[in-house]
Amino acid sequence: RPVDSEHNGLWQCLIGEDLSAVRRVALTASGGAFREVPLEALPGVTPQHALRHPTWKMGPKVTIDSATLVNKGYEVVEARWLYGLEYEQIDVVYHPESIVHAMVEYVDGSVKAQLAEPDMRLPIQYALLWDRAPSPAPRFDWSAHRTLHFGEIDLRRYACFAVVLDTARSGDLGAMVGLSAADELAVDRFLHGDIAFTDIAPLLQRGAELGARAKRSREPDLDEIVAIDAAVRASLSTPAAVA
Repeated sequence: RPVDSEHNGLWQCLIGEDLSAVRRVALTASGGAFREVPLEALPGVTPQHALRHPTWKMGPKVTIDSATLVNKGYEVVEARWLYGLEYEQIDVVYHPESIVHAMVEYVDGSVKAQLAEPDMRLPIQYALLWDRAPSPAPRFDWSAHRTLHFGEIDLRRYACFAVVLDTARSGDLGAMVGLSAADELAVDRFLHGDIAFTDIAPLLQRGAELGARAKRSREPDLDEIVAIDAAVRASLSTPAAVA
């Protein structure tokens, strides 16, 4: 029973359906705090600006991951394993209103979508109850949402998203562990003003490469995964790693 709003939306769209009839699914992305900032201005954006998310109230780490779209890359991985989909079946759609949370297209061309006001109380309640019940979340106001916008993800703006997807599609567990470690370090450095926003993506790429090269068994256990994480963090903690 997924709690994440997008995966909960997929679940609601898939109830009663045959997974073999799914052509593709789509998760939506608000675009984060910098979605309207000119590309040439991204190197100069500040942590204070980044923490002003246009839709959701979240902690600092997740809010930055939303601005880079790293969180959406992780959600693609999550959807792949939750529903047994191929990466080629999972799309991410830019949707600034955050009203449509997920869509499922079936082989006959029909599309189911889950719409709701952006309030986490609704998916949490549905995951806990697995049934319809009155919710404290605000009721949907059709008059306030007469126009909804959708678009493609601009990989020039969201370079981190591309790094996460490429790493996930490689199927290399070490690379994903390295990327995750690098993301935590990079976000922390950005929040402390040590690196620019546009320095995050190269650090993620470096972390993925280090993780991919780490020694491990064919099916690493938890101790090996923790060791890869620690090794990548140590490598990226040197001043040269930021340059």
